[in-house]
Amino acid sequence: MAQRIDEEQLEHDLVIEAAKEQFASSAKYVIHTNPGDERNTAVGHQHPDIIVTEKGSTKIRFIIEVETTNSVATEEVNHWRTLSGLGPPLYLVTPHLMLSAAERLCGDAGVKCHYGYYLKDELGRLKVVLMKNPAMPAPGPGTRLR
Repeated sequence: MAQRIDEEQLEHDLVIEAAKEQFASSAKYVIHTNPGDERNTAVGHQHPDIIVTEKGSTKIRFIIEVETTNSVATEEVNHWRTLSGLGPPLYLVTPHLMLSAAERLCGDAGVKCHYGYYLKDELGRLKVVLMKNPAMPAPGPGTRLR
């Protein structure tokens, strides 16, 4: 995996926190995070940045992997492929300006995922936007936390 400089690692972790706060008010989901080098929650033997489960259940609805400008790179493609093969839908979230590069890398490598992006709003707050890929098949039987 690509190594992030300290500034990008901080941005990465702030995006994870912003997504957690943004989706925390959901009546349906619980948000589990693995910022930085933390290994709080796993899916299989992987530790995606964000794991979203149904409230009151260990059923995983989807996972989110956050990338920064320098980590939208060919070195990450095999990691994305592994995450997309875990069962739950994968959302690959990148800076808004890197979205098309991520889509191109995944398309060229045959990585099946949904996409999302982050940006700062007019007040400087990070906002995460998830987009559903209509070409993706419906998720199979629910994967559960281990």
